[in-house]
Amino acid sequence: MKVISVNVGVTRDVTIEGRAAVTAIDKRPVDGPVAVGTLGLEGDEIGPRDKGHAIHAVYAYPVEHYAYWERELGLENLPMGQFGENLTVSGLTEEEVRVGDIFRFGTALLLATSPRIPCYKLADRMNQGKDFPLRFLASRRTGIYFEVLQEGRVGPGDAVERVEHDPDAATIAEFVRVTEFETGDVEGLERLLNSRHLAPSWKEQVGEMAEDARSGKAGSGWKGFRTLVLDRRVKESETVTSFYLVPEDCRPLPTYKPGQFLTVALDIPGREKPVIRTYTLSDSPNHEDYYRLTIKREPAAGPDLPAGVASNYFHDQVQPGTHIRAKAPMGEFHLDRESTRPVALLSGGVGLTPMISMLNALVEGGPERPVWFIHGVRNGSEHALGDHVRGLADACANVRAHVVYQDPGAGDVKGRDYDSEGFITTELLNGLLPSTDMDFYLCGPPPFMKAVYNLLLDWGASEDRIRYEFFGPATVLKATLHEDGAEKAAPVKRAESADGVSVTFAKSGKTVNWNGSANSILDLAEDAGLTPAFSCRSGLCLTCMTVLVEGEVHYPEEPAATPSEGSVLLCCSIPKSDVTIDI
Repeated sequence: MKVISVNVGVTRDVTIEGRAAVTAIDKRPVDGPVAVGTLGLEGDEIGPRDKGHAIHAVYAYPVEHYAYWERELGLENLPMGQFGENLTVSGLTEEEVRVGDIFRFGTALLLATSPRIPCYKLADRMNQGKDFPLRFLASRRTGIYFEVLQEGRVGPGDAVERVEHDPDAATIAEFVRVTEFETGDVEGLERLLNSRHLAPSWKEQVGEMAEDARSGKAGSGWKGFRTLVLDRRVKESETVTSFYLVPEDCRPLPTYKPGQFLTVALDIPGREKPVIRTYTLSDSPNHEDYYRLTIKREPAAGPDLPAGVASNYFHDQVQPGTHIRAKAPMGEFHLDRESTRPVALLSGGVGLTPMISMLNALVEGGPERPVWFIHGVRNGSEHALGDHVRGLADACANVRAHVVYQDPGAGDVKGRDYDSEGFITTELLNGLLPSTDMDFYLCGPPPFMKAVYNLLLDWGASEDRIRYEFFGPATVLKATLHEDGAEKAAPVKRAESADGVSVTFAKSGKTVNWNGSANSILDLAEDAGLTPAFSCRSGLCLTCMTVLVEGEVHYPEEPAATPSEGSVLLCCSIPKSDVTIDI
């Protein structure tokens, strides 16, 4: 084993996918030995957003992998340092190095800590498309991060000697396999978890993964963003279209719970940053070859208000072949498949999407549970999937459907397109449903949600039997009145931040008001001119973990990694109250 090349780089300001960034990934070989300090190699600058993790002080990449990438990418003579590594090495592959192994590189002692989880900066460096980090990870040729135990010097041609080895620890290859690909491997996760020198940040995350694997919850999703491709689009009404997304890598899509949503990152022309939105999956989860999103085109809500940016992008620009980055399905609002009670699915407008997913799953599950599908919409111009619902009701004895049009159009026919006119009322429910001893699921615009939630309570439905989901920006279900007139806050399933709260960045002395325009506290900090550390921007790597001095935050999408107690992940959190962050 020996050092083939020593590579260093300097920081530079770049724009990647419309996002300003600081990076030192452009490493170049240097002659002669270089001093190795606790934070890395002398002359190798670390971008201010990458600094702070000694376990990533030195990055080594096997020279054996270069031939693979030259074949894979159709390139020749890739220069050493191409993958952003500090040390290009021979004989030191992921299969041969174990977590905690200690090596002497020249006169420095380095401890192997973890594989490299690539980020968007690698895509920019390689110029092979924004999805190259996924290809890099899928190849399992990740390279190895090291912590510096003893400072020294290292140069090209220096021998690499293993001086300490724990045969019971997981190899770096196993590390990648069980955390990225085979997350249900309990034995492998426990082997990694019990590796003596596993970093605390990884120990917490791997511990949770092992717990999920033991309970059978593992393997239901993926980390970060995965690229999906639009296969086809189907117009459901004048304002609503369904979009069928298939995996670019052709691997099966994991299942999900009926009612859960997909988080997408949209690279919209003219926008400096990706637009992040969540859309409910609108079909049964029993399809491993596609996900379906059914999206309403949102018009401008007033003369001075813009139309829905994301929905109009989907309708106007997303065509077959368009790439969409998405996180794995998630969400706490979903069908309880363990319950045997009758089900009432109540929706307004495009809030029918989770109800369609639940309805399809209930039908596919058999005729055991009686289902009432009750939907309110303005008229036929906005009514989506009506024929599908009526077809299920006609074919399945356990399904009953009732559609209410608020303002029927000239071509809308009662008995064919809709069943009654007006709104969903207590009298309507009392006439359709056998009792309040049911599971109720609600989704729709705020006025619909507040009206139906309260009428169910007034009708006598048990509050713990009512489950609901909101959609749209900054939507919060307000306090509801109970029979005794006392106010009680309804349980919010997807909490939102409150406009008007402030975020104080303690070390900088800046206080910034939160108005919902930023996607995260990290975005807010950057807009204020601050440069906190980050890497993945998806709640995966813990690089942006910072002490939460005061206040409470919320994660709109549960991050893959769990921050330490008293800390917050800046890249995927939003404030629920006035907060103080230690940056």
